[in-house]
Amino acid sequence: MSSSFVVNTSKPGALTLPKPRFLFAVWFLLWTSTATAEMTVADLMADLQWRTDTSAMLKQLADNEFVPLTRGEPIVRMVLQEANGEPFMGMVAVAAVALDRVVDSRWPDTDHKVIYQRHQFTSMAQQLRRYTNTQIITARRAVADARRGKRPCGIAYWYHATWMPQRPRWAAQVTPRCTIGNHTFYGAKYE
Repeated sequence: MSSSFVVNTSKPGALTLPKPRFLFAVWFLLWTSTATAEMTVADLMADLQWRTDTSAMLKQLADNEFVPLTRGEPIVRMVLQEANGEPFMGMVAVAAVALDRVVDSRWPDTDHKVIYQRHQFTSMAQQLRRYTNTQIITARRAVADARRGKRPCGIAYWYHATWMPQRPRWAAQVTPRCTIGNHTFYGAKYE
């Protein structure tokens, strides 16, 4: 059976319409006499069931595709808390700062320890905000890009928000690398 039906008109050619939902289809069949030859009520019932099953399956696939934020994703949470609403490359740069610290001997050697180190990423001490699926997926993409080696500002170990009333004291002792969105990123002075 095709996915559409043809309604003959008095004009040359035919008007092709998508199959309507069941109640509209029954009304349409009663109203026109030519469409009954093309589709029966059983065909319409089968079509309605197919559409319902397909719709439910697509919704389930969409729901299963998204995985809520977990405690096992500290860098994703940090990117959301620190850089949500920033340009994508700014989110990548924020994630890269944490990952660059993990491999540097001046900081702890795990994602979790770096992210939750006292007085480092201040938003991590705040309660987790509510984020949309799109925001979480975008943050995961940013972290994945940083893990693959993308470094929009080169190697950077620090950053601060440009909206701060004054630069942090430590900013005078490090080298500015770049500014993306509302964050300025810094690297070590002699690297």
